[in-house]
Amino acid sequence: MNTFVNEHVNQLNNSLSTVFQQQQEECIQSDNVFDPETASKQDDPNLFLTLASQGIDLSQPTLPNVQTVKKYLDLYTSSAAKNLSSNGPAAGSPLEWAFIAKCSIAVYGVLLDRVLNSTLPLSESVSYWNSVYGSSLNEIYYALQTTPVRVISLAMHTINTMRMTQLGLGSVLQSSDHIISSLFPNRTRTKAAIRHSLELFSPHRSLLAQLIHEEIGHKKKMLEALRTQQATRLGLLMKMTPQFTLDRISQDIEGCVKLMEFVMEPFTSNFNNNSNSNTLSAQEQQQNIDNTITTSLNVQDVTDSITNILEPSSPYQIACRLSNTIGDLSVCHENLNTVHELYQPPSAFVRYWIPALGLYIAGNTATTFVFNRKDALLTWFHELGKTACDFAINWIWEPVLKVWETIRLKDQRLGVLSKEGLKSDLESLERMVVQFANDHYHLSEIDAQQLIANVRDGDLSVVLKAYENEIKHPLKNAITGDLIQTLLIQVQKTKVDVDLAMAALDKLLKSNELNFAFLAVAPSMLLTYASFSWLKNIYSRRTGHQVGKIAQPIREVMRRVERLFNLASVDVKPEEEQLDCKSHGILLCEIHLLRIYALQLPRRHSIRDYFMEDLRDLENPKLTVAQKLNVVTRMNRSWNFLQPSRKETLN
Repeated sequence: MNTFVNEHVNQLNNSLSTVFQQQQEECIQSDNVFDPETASKQDDPNLFLTLASQGIDLSQPTLPNVQTVKKYLDLYTSSAAKNLSSNGPAAGSPLEWAFIAKCSIAVYGVLLDRVLNSTLPLSESVSYWNSVYGSSLNEIYYALQTTPVRVISLAMHTINTMRMTQLGLGSVLQSSDHIISSLFPNRTRTKAAIRHSLELFSPHRSLLAQLIHEEIGHKKKMLEALRTQQATRLGLLMKMTPQFTLDRISQDIEGCVKLMEFVMEPFTSNFNNNSNSNTLSAQEQQQNIDNTITTSLNVQDVTDSITNILEPSSPYQIACRLSNTIGDLSVCHENLNTVHELYQPPSAFVRYWIPALGLYIAGNTATTFVFNRKDALLTWFHELGKTACDFAINWIWEPVLKVWETIRLKDQRLGVLSKEGLKSDLESLERMVVQFANDHYHLSEIDAQQLIANVRDGDLSVVLKAYENEIKHPLKNAITGDLIQTLLIQVQKTKVDVDLAMAALDKLLKSNELNFAFLAVAPSMLLTYASFSWLKNIYSRRTGHQVGKIAQPIREVMRRVERLFNLASVDVKPEEEQLDCKSHGILLCEIHLLRIYALQLPRRHSIRDYFMEDLRDLENPKLTVAQKLNVVTRMNRSWNFLQPSRKETLN
């Protein structure tokens, strides 16, 4: 990740390039020798310095390897007695100072990066203890988590005590001080003091609960103090960043080396003297470590010593100090990790053994349940798959295919009556009525045509009149009259009426054929859409959107940043105010955290790039607190994800 450390080192490299531009233009180029180690064996110091300076590339996105820098410095110091001018306190050619300055920037950048990255695990640990501290339920759960570790500590401590005192197990375990010191080796107060505090302030809390509470509070306090120290060191490194000028290059380089030595001193020489003494007990060593952590850094002393350098060292002396500083980097990092391990949250095994045990029991029970009902579950899954397949084919694919065929007019079978059948039934009725009228009334041609027109309109008055007369004597007329004929004509009329009704229905169906096709497929499509929407909402709630996942932590960090600026501007004119080393270091740690969150922001519409621009403005040490508060206001106004939703506000 490209942090502000890389950007800051690039700026220092550009500044150094400007100062030594003439020396860069006069660099010796060789087509035969490209290895600085080989060049150091030759009697050409300028060639070695040129190749070594070229080997330390500060313009890359990643910082140079400090071991490579140390190798060049060792080669330089080993050949300094023969080839380089190291007699006077300020002796040295510009090419030497350019090489030493480049090495100083490389070591400075690595130290700055390590101090910055060391604050992130400290912040995570402090957040963990903040979530536990003060909550009775969380403290009890923490006690349960650490019970196996405490029991093991009690057993080992008991065995060691029995070996040293030659006492029996019962005699050793009768001592409550022995049990408490074994279970709570990090306690800061005696048992009597804890009991007195309980009697005054927490009469309803047990001794065990108070010991757990104080252990968590002590670890939280030490980590906060260590994080504050690291933030102060970070702010000091940024406030006292080297400013290279040609007339004061030796003083600037030595000031940079002194600054790095001061920053690493608490975790190199002082830490080793306090913690590695064989005459101190474990509790005394821890007390010394606590004192080292809680001791405030004397920033004013190092500031005065850096700004008041009158007799700078030679390049040879500074190179030796730089080589020692590189060696101290790993020692400082190891000691810092050692301190962090004393107060960090429990390991993953300690934190998750209870859920793992519960998961094992639940998994064993579930496995037994599944195995006993294996056949039923297999049948159920088979039926579920078959049902889903049938639903997809019969209620989605086939209805959609029918809609397509309806649009393409491929299916003409939708209908209840053909036109030819209706026409033949109507003509048969006309002939029957005309024949009946001719037999009884002897109609002319014109009257016959008029009668046909009346029949088409549904008028059968001729037949109905005869039917009325015939029905007066039904038995007689059924045998000798026209009753049966008139009845059959009316049956044909009823059939024609039914055909006409069916024709109207057929016309209605054909006009709404596409509507019926969509109506048939609509329920299955709606059900499918609702199912997929439900699954999508579940997945969205679980994963969250790209910005929504990090909106809440970004708002929390921005709140701390704004609060930091507000506290720094109390009783001071905003136009003249700059953050001190401690506040500036805390600010850089918070912005480094924002940079990590910003990597998850989308690149569309340059959201990530513009957000990074705002972060660079907050990092800029030249801006006053009032100007940075304006930047925070602009960010709150510009970015929607910095505005909490109404639900989050109520919560």
